[in-house]
Formats: sequence, C-alpha cells, structure tokens
Amino acid sequence: MSGKVILIIDDAAALRFILSFDLRRKGYQTINCGSGDRGIELAKEKRPDLILLDIVLGRGMDGFETLKRLKAEEETKNIPVVMTTARSEREDMKQAMELGATKYLVKPFSFNELLAKITSVIGE
Repeated sequence: MSGKVILIIDDAAALRFILSFDLRRKGYQTINCGSGDRGIELAKEKRPDLILLDIVLGRGMDGFETLKRLKAEEETKNIPVVMTTARSEREDMKQAMELGATKYLVKPFSFNELLAKITSVIGE
C-alpha cells in the first residue's frame, strides 16, 4: 500500500468513480473533479503525487490549457501528469508532451495499462 495521492481530472463522472475505486484497491489515495479550474485548485491545495488529466473537459478550459497552467505554477509544476484521452492523433500527443505531460494514454485503456504508466512514473 503506497498511500500516494492521485488527482483525477475528467468530466466523465462514471470514469472518475471507476478509476478511483480501482486505484484505491491498489493502495492509492484519490481525489477527483470534473473541470480544469477545480483541478488546478485541488493540485495546489493537496499536492498530489500524480495527476490523470483528460484533454476534452466538458466545461471551461480543456486539458491542454489545464496542463499549461499546472506547469506554470510554482506549486504544481513538478507534479507528473498522465494525459488520459480519447484523442489519438499524433499532434495531440505532441502538444501534450511539449506542454509538459509525463505520459499519454489513449482511451479506452485497460486498468493494467494505466497502472503500468502510474508505476513507471511514481512507483508502487
């Protein structure tokens, strides 16, 4: 049980619930929200070990803008970010990496794929 904290920023409530449930079973603590603005607030407040961030967020700023702002803030710039998105175009991946994403995972993905990405970044 690592006790490491993962912040999930995704506008799909059902996905947030499932990921939180599965990650908690693996010993991670989770925080989640559905918007980039709230995600930035939570990242500053809670200082998670890792952020899972969707590119397409239903309201407000998208994941690219959220990532850009996270990397511009002193309190959050060093938190690794794994982009989790249905957008599989090479340009989207390139943009995410240029903005500071640590990893990029295309939906739909298996929980084992996600877990492999997480453990490669922050360990177990």
